[in-house]
Amino acid sequence: MLIMLAGCQSVVEFPDVPATAKQAVIESILTNKSEVQKTRVSFTVPLNDTLTDLPVDHALVFISSNTGDTVFYNYTTDGWYESKPFAAEAGKLYTLNVTIDTTLYKASDSLIRMNGIDALHARLMPGSGKDSVYYVYFNVGPVDKTVQKYYLLNVYKNDSLITRGRKLAYFTDKYLSSYADINVPDSYAEKDTVKLELLSLSKNVFLYYNSLFYNILREDISSIGYQTNPPCMFNKPALGYFQVSEKDEKTIVITRQ
Repeated sequence: MLIMLAGCQSVVEFPDVPATAKQAVIESILTNKSEVQKTRVSFTVPLNDTLTDLPVDHALVFISSNTGDTVFYNYTTDGWYESKPFAAEAGKLYTLNVTIDTTLYKASDSLIRMNGIDALHARLMPGSGKDSVYYVYFNVGPVDKTVQKYYLLNVYKNDSLITRGRKLAYFTDKYLSSYADINVPDSYAEKDTVKLELLSLSKNVFLYYNSLFYNILREDISSIGYQTNPPCMFNKPALGYFQVSEKDEKTIVITRQ
């Protein structure tokens, strides 16, 4: 499948923007599930500011496709815009359009297929005694090993998302020794409900997450030896991403073993 990303080969450096100037941040994942789709729009703040960002509540946000579809998003709260339930379809090119004041930001992508979650299971940690600590594992379905794939893993523990911020879980199958028994982050107890959402990623969004991890979150990269700016996926300088993802979900309730 040909993936088209507007400006996907450029690197955003903002050479003419002062370090204290606010920059647009647009975060949007469109999935192939018929559900409310979400986009967050905000501005950055100076490093010495007490706020983490400035949510934008007056943007015009909509998705268009090369087949004439148009879906508008409505503002809810904290920079979030939501659509009516709809699903991305294979073979279509989708464009995210975000207008802030008089500036239009655009990015395009097509649905990236992936291998879904084949199985989900829990194992009791040996020697955990009466506290009964469990770990959860999942298997990925049949894989075409000739094509490198990228994934985002959302993990919910009793309806609370635990893979965010510094615990964001994303990976590439290039470094998987096996497509079976992939360890899910965190540990669990009896009666915990664990829900997994596996989403396909483009290489550019994978690199964007990497850049955030090493640069913005200031992780130790001494063993890597280089730093990069986040890839720019929009027609105008902006941080963030637009991704059209295939999505698979599975849930398990931890029971006594």
